[in-house]
Amino acid sequence: MQKFTDFLLSLVSPLKMIRYRSMSVLIAIIIFLLSVQVIYFPYKQAIRKQAPEIETDYSLFPLKALPNTEEVNNFVTELKSYGCAIDKSKRLVCANLTDGTLIEKTFVFDYEGYTKKLHFYLDYYQDEEPQLDLKDGFASKDYPYVENEEDYFLVLTPEYIYYQPFTMLTKAEKEDPVKHGDYSLVGFQINLPYSYFKDFTLSVDEPEVKGYSLGPYLARKIVEGIVEIEISRSLLNILLTTVLLPLVFIFMFWLVFKRTGHLKYFKEYYNIAAISSIVPLLVTFGVAWFFPVVINWYIFIFSLFYIFVLYRINNSPEVV
Repeated sequence: MQKFTDFLLSLVSPLKMIRYRSMSVLIAIIIFLLSVQVIYFPYKQAIRKQAPEIETDYSLFPLKALPNTEEVNNFVTELKSYGCAIDKSKRLVCANLTDGTLIEKTFVFDYEGYTKKLHFYLDYYQDEEPQLDLKDGFASKDYPYVENEEDYFLVLTPEYIYYQPFTMLTKAEKEDPVKHGDYSLVGFQINLPYSYFKDFTLSVDEPEVKGYSLGPYLARKIVEGIVEIEISRSLLNILLTTVLLPLVFIFMFWLVFKRTGHLKYFKEYYNIAAISSIVPLLVTFGVAWFFPVVINWYIFIFSLFYIFVLYRINNSPEVV
């Protein structure tokens, strides 16, 4: 019991941390790498919980509100006949569609006082070149604004889902964009590779009467892709926060204190930093479940605690 208590104190007390100054650097590296996973887990869950909120965004309304009409249901019946679904390589393959085919359909319907125009495209290519150039998106010069109308663009390709709410505006148009209610009609692009999805298909069980359900399905898939992209980005951000930035701070403190302090070598500073990171890491992990934003403050919490530890070690007469 005494040994266990002493071990716990060595993670908190600077003067007891000194025992780790000469441990293997590999252990310190492992601690920093594990910290990425520890913080990443609650942050990932927090991002996933945002999915229902993202799904209510104004830009997704035309998909979620796709009307239950004969036109919609008949078109989805046609889509189902193509047999489109992603394969093991995460590419959209349509068993009954010819390479180089472009399917176009525009749905026009009223929703919440505005006319929604949903432009749907299936740009299918395998060996052929894509027929749509999506680099600059669908511009306002090709789809000029009509009062109380909104344009939305959904393109399915073998590689990704492309979604664009509203048209891409010129620089001058962005300075004073049209507003519908509180929402500015400023176009933006969403590119979602199928690799973000476990499954994806254009098949609907009863498209003749429930084809309109394809709209909400695509909206959920877009939200799913957005969430996965944010999770991927957060991993890079956490890697920067818990591994790379601490390395910069360690190097700086080593340069400042190595001539006057008890610790002389970079290895010692790195090892002590790894041990010093455990307490801030556990605190951040606990708080992150309730306030995920605390992760952005981790580097400051770690730095302050690390400075305190170095000050106590380098200025204590007890350290030999």
